[in-house]
Amino acid sequence: MVEGVSAPGPLQLALENLDRAQIATIHAFALTMLRPLAAENGINPSFQVQDEVAGERRFLERWHAFLEEAGQDQASREAVTRVLGLGLTTRDLERPRATCAGAMESRRPGRNTP
Repeated sequence: MVEGVSAPGPLQLALENLDRAQIATIHAFALTMLRPLAAENGINPSFQVQDEVAGERRFLERWHAFLEEAGQDQASREAVTRVLGLGLTTRDLERPRATCAGAMESRRPGRNTP
C-alpha cells in the first residue's frame, strides 16, 4: 500500500471487477445453483429449463392424468358430481389447477418426498 493512499472501498473493488461479474437471467442463475446439487436431491443432473409453452403443455398433461386418476376414486367422483350439480363446468375445474401443482408434483412417480 502506498503511503497516503487509502485502500479501495467496496464500490471501487466492484467496479474494477465488473468484467468478471456473472450477469444472467434468473433461470440461468438458478441452473448454476441447482445443477451441482441435482443428483443428491433426486433430480436428473442434465435437466433443462422449459420455456413457458412447453411448461404449460407438460402441466396440462399432468393435470389431465391427475383428473383421470381421481376418477378412479369414489369420493373424488362424488365431489365432481356435486360441483357439476352446482352449475360449474369442467373448464371451471381447470381454472384453479395451478394451485394443485405442488400436490401433483409430489405425487409424481420417482419423486423423492420428505
